[in-house]
Amino acid sequence: MVNIDQTEGFELSPLEQNALERRKRLEDLRKRTLEKRRNGNADDEEGPLMLLNPRSYKTVTSNIINVGDEVRDVLQKTEQDIQTIIDDAKNIQLGDDLDISVLAPKKVDWDLKRGIQEDLDKLERRTNRAIVQIVRQRLQREKDLDLAKTVDMIQEKDTASLRH
Repeated sequence: MVNIDQTEGFELSPLEQNALERRKRLEDLRKRTLEKRRNGNADDEEGPLMLLNPRSYKTVTSNIINVGDEVRDVLQKTEQDIQTIIDDAKNIQLGDDLDISVLAPKKVDWDLKRGIQEDLDKLERRTNRAIVQIVRQRLQREKDLDLAKTVDMIQEKDTASLRH
């Protein structure tokens, strides 16, 4: 315990100062009550001390349960539960339950395809562009042939009309 006399040279926070002042007041009160009892001053005392009951209700049971015992019981139960879980976890055998055919992928080349997927995507884009270019060239040739046929037909009509 720290006495007020021992703290004179130290800087105390307001809370610590209040606590020390309260402690001093309580010590003074104790000393006064002891002196009154020693001196036998019956006129200062109001009679026998009355025990106050802070409850505003009557308890269902008069037995007071020790809270510390309840906490210990709960902790012991929790420790037992945790220990059973740990024991059960140790007893599990993983090798029997797992089959490699269950874990293996259905396609054999899944890892190869995953590794070169970016290159495959690039090649697919190039292939699509080449197909579009070939189709355009074919349409252009057909259009040119149609245009050439149309020009030939017009020229034939013109020459035929001139001959007649």
